Amino acid sequence: MFFSRTTGEFFVFSATVIFLTVCALVSGYCGDIAPGEKADVPILLYHHIADLPAGAGRAQRRWTISPEKFDAQMGWIAQHGFHPVTMAQLTAYLKQGLPLPYKPVVISFDDGWKDQYRNAVPILKKYDFSATFFIITGSIGHSEYMNWEQVREMSDSGMDIEPHSHTHARLSVLPPGQAREEIFGSKKILEEHLHKPVSVFAYPYGSYGDDVISMVKDAGFDTAVTVNGLNGGYLFRADRSYVLSRYAVEGEDDPEDIARLFSGRDPVCSALFVSLVQHPSIFSSREGIDALIEFAGNAGIKTLFVQVYRQNKSWFPSKVADSAEYEKCRNDLSEDPFARIIRLAHEEGIQVHAWLNILSLSQNQDSRFLKKYGTDVLTRNIKEKKKLGDYLIDAQYFLEPGDPRVREDLSKLVGELVRAYPDLDGIQFDYIRYPDKEPHYGYTRSNLERFKKATGLQAIDEESPAWKEWRRAQVTELLVLLVKTARTLRPGIQVSATGCMPYVRAYHEAYQDWPSWVSLGIVDFVTLMNYSSDPRQFKRWLAAVKEKVPGFSNIKAGVGAYKLVRAQKIFDRELRCVEELGMTGALFHYGSLLENPGLKSIVIRKNKRDIYRSRE
Repeated sequence: MFFSRTTGEFFVFSATVIFLTVCALVSGYCGDIAPGEKADVPILLYHHIADLPAGAGRAQRRWTISPEKFDAQMGWIAQHGFHPVTMAQLTAYLKQGLPLPYKPVVISFDDGWKDQYRNAVPILKKYDFSATFFIITGSIGHSEYMNWEQVREMSDSGMDIEPHSHTHARLSVLPPGQAREEIFGSKKILEEHLHKPVSVFAYPYGSYGDDVISMVKDAGFDTAVTVNGLNGGYLFRADRSYVLSRYAVEGEDDPEDIARLFSGRDPVCSALFVSLVQHPSIFSSREGIDALIEFAGNAGIKTLFVQVYRQNKSWFPSKVADSAEYEKCRNDLSEDPFARIIRLAHEEGIQVHAWLNILSLSQNQDSRFLKKYGTDVLTRNIKEKKKLGDYLIDAQYFLEPGDPRVREDLSKLVGELVRAYPDLDGIQFDYIRYPDKEPHYGYTRSNLERFKKATGLQAIDEESPAWKEWRRAQVTELLVLLVKTARTLRPGIQVSATGCMPYVRAYHEAYQDWPSWVSLGIVDFVTLMNYSSDPRQFKRWLAAVKEKVPGFSNIKAGVGAYKLVRAQKIFDRELRCVEELGMTGALFHYGSLLENPGLKSIVIRKNKRDIYRSRE
């Protein structure tokens, strides 16, 4: 995460290296950055600093850095003129405007493992670095953890000691009383033993919500740190000082990987769609799920958009949708396949967002919407309809976004999803639009009655601005309702939507006003479905987005890999366009990469080399 003093904004970046939680370092001097100047502050996280024992498991290998590698990484930081600061110093900078040294960096450690004291501290002292150690107070003195004498020694020598809760429980799912005790109690214990105040809290597992944030503030903390990739739902909050993202260094990372991290940019292929149309379905086997997570981790993918709803069928427990496929997959695997994806992805530091095809029923004539309400809920034009097939639009049945019954049931569906997966990072709403083939739709009985009542107009003119704005409003209102449902149940969840491209198609044909969705904060970001096999058109459409949404921080560029399975050079060229425009891409979709492993190789190369060039 980078913080800009001049704009007051936080900028999030990631690297192949980094996915979990960290502590901080301080150099011997500060003040090179005067008040008002910009300061970019990367925050690193380490867990174990030790040699791996024989037979070490996957997680242990991932989060354990050998002392030799740690020394090399600290040497790189010193050699390249970076000056470590503690989280306490960064907090003083954020809250009080106190100065920071030139090229500041925070180095942090989580949990309070004994190997941090034994192996990391001597190396930090070698370079005259200070660091922040987030301690689980209830574990102090246990066999693998530091004891109080060691913790006090580090504090007295200038290391920053801050709490990481009392028992490392997931605070967002605890009863409020227990969560409060974890936060308040850990602060009280540290202050009593160290005889100095603590000001920064580290959320266990990076998990938080509005209630947890309020407790942290009430306890007297000035800032708090989370885990990028696990709970980044507040990337666009006005006050981000209680959700500072950190990035964990992995066991196989070298100094070159640290250099890539400090480039301060997201990987060009930051997100990957996982579609239900691929065969076999990703939910059909553990092997398929494991292979997906392994590829995403190796490729540096930050976010998976996993399709769990299409054709009014759900791949999660639901009463609103037909969940027969979910039940079958769950029985075949003897576990919830989507929950498995979330769990394994989180172990790799990867976010998982549920991808929902909201208004398209595809060709499902047996959908519950049709059985319950009939064709009255399908959007339509003014042509006569004699049979169900007459409602097909571009080979799909589309629900009317303004119909109150549609809105109510889709809101219930979102509620079912959020309640079923408390660790879900986000939701992406797709097909939240009118059909754009011969775009003269919205003529349902309910919609016409509501339009006439709202506007006082009795005649409907297809070219009327009022009628066009009405349909645009129906789409936006549905999105607002679904976002409200998700955020009410899970205040920390990220919410996004897909947007049609080019913009003229979205605004005038699909009746999507996605620039307003972003600018008004209705969604956290929009993924643009910029699927063109002509790289010149691809770049032209994306370049025009800057006129609608200044900056690209909350825009992802969809890249249609499914159209480019046999066109690797064009695929590479379009990714290069995304990079040149300073954007990050979302690849559609994983199944296409499986069809042509050459595309997978391009993604890995782009993410691990091109995007992480050092700024020097």
